[in-house]
Amino acid sequence: PAVVPEEERHRHAHAGGVGGGRPLHRVLLHVEAQVRRPEGARQAGRRRGPALLARQALQLRALRPRRVLEGVELRELTIGIVGYGSIGRAVASLAGAFGATVIAQRRNVDAAPPPVEGSDDAFPFEPRPARIVGPEGLHELLAASDIVLLAAPLTTETDSMIDDAALAAMRPNAWIINVARGRLIDDRALLRALEDGRIGGAALDTFRE
Repeated sequence: PAVVPEEERHRHAHAGGVGGGRPLHRVLLHVEAQVRRPEGARQAGRRRGPALLARQALQLRALRPRRVLEGVELRELTIGIVGYGSIGRAVASLAGAFGATVIAQRRNVDAAPPPVEGSDDAFPFEPRPARIVGPEGLHELLAASDIVLLAAPLTTETDSMIDDAALAAMRPNAWIINVARGRLIDDRALLRALEDGRIGGAALDTFRE
């Protein structure tokens, strides 16, 4: 970003790559106000505007380099859903509609799945997972998934089901999302995996404690 010269006719300033919550919008508003004030106030504002922009430029330079985030198409991903109840099936419906490959895990593979809540004309997508595995297939699901969604109930079998061994089975760029109970994940194991860069990331709607 460059300091805007003291010209009477400038209407706005632009700094590329602004980020980090820096209040540059306040600086831009201040500069914009220069052309809207009476002449006396405009002269004072013009003296302050460049100084604020210069200070902002120094702050922006101090920002650490950031990793470029690149998007992917859902149709290129495999989504593993742990817990194939109403929430899991609703996610499978939407993911399938976007072309994602869905693998589901549920306690009883042969039981009829519950209906998707709201599956009427406003929610017409029928879930069609590529395959459904039982509890013994958890690590198989983890190894095949780019995104793992936890939507299982908390039971003695699912308590801390995502432990060191489960996280080791995941792909190095895979994300885990927990919208169920916090105790499904061994949080210390998750922290170790994140710190070591063994998985791509985690999004948690709930915590262990």
